[in-house]
Amino acid sequence: MRAGLHLLASVASVASVASIVGALACAPRPQPPAGAGAEVSASAATPWVRVTAPSDPALTELPAVVVGDPSARSQVAVVYPARIVDVRVRPGDRVAAGDPVIDVAVPELLRAHAAIAAAEARAVPQRRRAEQLRALQRDGIVGAREVFEIDATLAGLEADRRLASAVIAGWGGGTGGGRRGGLTLEAPTTGVVIAVTAIVGEVRDATSGPLLEIVGEGSGRVELRTPKPLPDGASFVFEGLDGRRIPLASTPEATLVDPVDGSTRAWLRPSPEVPLAHGMRGRVLVQTEQAGVVQVPERSMRWHDGRMVVVVRDGDGGRHVPVVVVGRSGSAALVRGELGVDDEVAADATAWVAAGEDAP
Repeated sequence: MRAGLHLLASVASVASVASIVGALACAPRPQPPAGAGAEVSASAATPWVRVTAPSDPALTELPAVVVGDPSARSQVAVVYPARIVDVRVRPGDRVAAGDPVIDVAVPELLRAHAAIAAAEARAVPQRRRAEQLRALQRDGIVGAREVFEIDATLAGLEADRRLASAVIAGWGGGTGGGRRGGLTLEAPTTGVVIAVTAIVGEVRDATSGPLLEIVGEGSGRVELRTPKPLPDGASFVFEGLDGRRIPLASTPEATLVDPVDGSTRAWLRPSPEVPLAHGMRGRVLVQTEQAGVVQVPERSMRWHDGRMVVVVRDGDGGRHVPVVVVGRSGSAALVRGELGVDDEVAADATAWVAAGEDAP
């Protein structure tokens, strides 16, 4: 008896669920609100999307770095082993060309000055002796051999003096008591000290690197890299990380195509010229509105009859419009052609063709 009751209950539950499902199937489906999707009108094959002014940062903003004037960068180093006596500057100090920056003691220079003094002192009596021998030679008292020997001695002393002078000249810049082996090194350029590695009391040589580095501002260039050549007629502005915006010349100083990935490196100068610090990073803003360049979806382009085209909306259909691709980001493309902002193009030209709606 109980089994029969359970069976009747199960049948009633199934009938109830079936009636609910049937009611839901017959109920009218909710309609989208009026105006939904009004921003783009769609064809049966693919939506129409509006052509816009260039706005994709991947296409209109290019990473860049300032390549400074080589004369605006400098290092202070030693040629011969030198002991650091005093360091007069620290990182962040602004210096002018010729300012004293480091005092050093250089034993090699001390020996060179001593060698010059010794050679000059020895040469004085030797020159007097040479004059006496030449007088005696004229009187026939001595022969040419004695005169030759004294001339060879004088030549050797002169060679020693010149060798020591070359050692001093090889040191390069610096002022101060060179005869005591001490020198004050000077800043070779005007700028800001960005690094000081010299430590008072240590001995440094030519292999131990610069004692300090100075970076100044000069007529630098802005170097950038772009996947495609820069568009003709575009204007460029360098925006540094410090917020400054600097107009650049519309024509690069030089361009170079990388044979590995096909990207283009370009160097642009500020217009007008302004001082730029080497190594400053930022971005170049590519402004192409006046160059007839617009932005379309990457997929709106297709290859047709040996040229790149987009399908432009024309009434209820579409027509092919040839374009020249200026740049691509993977999702958008910059093109030049008979297109204007607010024209509509098929979002997916391939889907348009696949749907049998090919344009003339």
